[in-house]
Amino acid sequence: PDAKVGRLEQNYRSTQNILEAANHVIANNTERKEKRLWTENEEGDKIHFRQFLNGFEEAEYVVGEIEKLHREGRAGYRDCAVLYRTNAQSRLFEEKLLVAGIPYKIVGGINFYSRKEIKDLLAYLRTIDNAKDDVSVRRILNVPKRGIGDTTQGRVQEYADDKKVIYQSQTKNQYTLCNFDDDYGKQFFDETPAHPIWFSGSDMGKEEQIWLEGKKGYIKLNGKTEQILSEKLLIPGEHNRRNMLIAAATMYLYGFKSTDIMNALADFRGIPHRLEFVREFNGRKFYNDTTATIPQACLAAVKSFEAPVVLIAGGTDKNLMFDLLPEIARAAKKMYLLRGSATDKMIAELDAHGCRYNGPYSTLAEALDAAYKGSEKGDVVLFSPGATSFELFKNEFDRGNSFKELVLQIK
Repeated sequence: PDAKVGRLEQNYRSTQNILEAANHVIANNTERKEKRLWTENEEGDKIHFRQFLNGFEEAEYVVGEIEKLHREGRAGYRDCAVLYRTNAQSRLFEEKLLVAGIPYKIVGGINFYSRKEIKDLLAYLRTIDNAKDDVSVRRILNVPKRGIGDTTQGRVQEYADDKKVIYQSQTKNQYTLCNFDDDYGKQFFDETPAHPIWFSGSDMGKEEQIWLEGKKGYIKLNGKTEQILSEKLLIPGEHNRRNMLIAAATMYLYGFKSTDIMNALADFRGIPHRLEFVREFNGRKFYNDTTATIPQACLAAVKSFEAPVVLIAGGTDKNLMFDLLPEIARAAKKMYLLRGSATDKMIAELDAHGCRYNGPYSTLAEALDAAYKGSEKGDVVLFSPGATSFELFKNEFDRGNSFKELVLQIK
C-alpha cells in the first residue's frame, strides 16, 4: 500500500503531434494505468491518416510518396523510413521499392529475398524454367533432406559430364537420341553436334520422334511412321521396355527392317544377371536380378512385374540407406531374406514398420527352397538382393550364376 508509482512519461525522440496521437490511442485501453506522454521537442508535422483495402495498395501509396518527396527535392531516400509491426509485412514494400528502383535497407531483420526459404523456392522455380541452371539445381538437390551429400551431388554432375563425352565427338551425319522426359536430355538435345531425335514414354507430337504408345514402340522420321517394338516382350518392366525402344530405334537408324527388329527383340531374354529370365517351372517364373546391389534397383525390379512377386533379397552392406525396404516389402507378395550385414539393417527397417518377412537364411539354397515352397502358380520368384555379395560369394555374377544353377535343379 505504501508503494510509489513513478511514470516515465517524457519522450525524447518523437514530436508532440505524434505523442498526442499516441495518447489518444492509448486512452482507449481501459486496463492500462493512466499515463500521458510528452516531449520538449517541437510540435512537428501533422499526421496524415490513410486507409487502404489491402497491403498492395498500402505499399504502392507509401512508395509513391517516397518517390514524390525525392522527385520534388524535399527529402532524400535516406531520410525516409517505413515502420511495420511484423517481418512478414516487408515483402510488399520490398517488391514496390524494387520495381521503383529505390534503394533500401532492412534494419533489424533480413531482406525478404535473402531468406533461406525464399531462396530455396526461387531456386525450384528457376530449375523448372531452366534445368541447365546448375547453381539452382545444386541448391535444391537436398532440400528437403534426401540424404544426398556433397559426394553424391558431385557424382550426379560427373554422370552428366560423362554422358556429354559420348556425343561431343559426333558429326552432323550421325544421330543423338535424347530423353524428352529427362532434364539432362533437353540439355543434350541443345548441345549435341549430331542430329538429335527425341524419345519418350508417350507421343510428343514432334515431327521426328521415338515413343511408346501403350506397350508398342514407334519411330517417326522423314514424315514416315513405323512400328519398331512389339507389345509382347520376355523381359519385364517399363524401364526395360523403354530401353528396348531405344535399341529398336538404333537398329532402325542403322537400316534394319522394322519387322526384323520386332521379331528379334520379342525373343530377347535380357542381359545376364539383370532381370534375366531363368526358367518357368510348375507355374512359377524365376528371374535373376543379382546386379541389383542397391535398394532402389530392387524396388524397380519388384515393380517391373504385373504378376505377384516372391522376392529373395539381402546380402552385404556397403553403407547404404535401407529406408526403401518397407516400400519394397509392400510391393512384393512375400519376402525371403538371405543373411548378411545389409540384411541386419533391412530387418531393422522392416521391424520398425511392422512389415512381414521370412528368414534370414544362411544359404541361397535355403532361401530359394523356402521361396519356392511359399510361392503359388502364377507367381514370379525374383532374386533381387538390393545389397552386395561378398560375404557368401566372390561377386554379384558368382551369386547370380549360383542362383541360376539352383533354379535349374528344382524338380
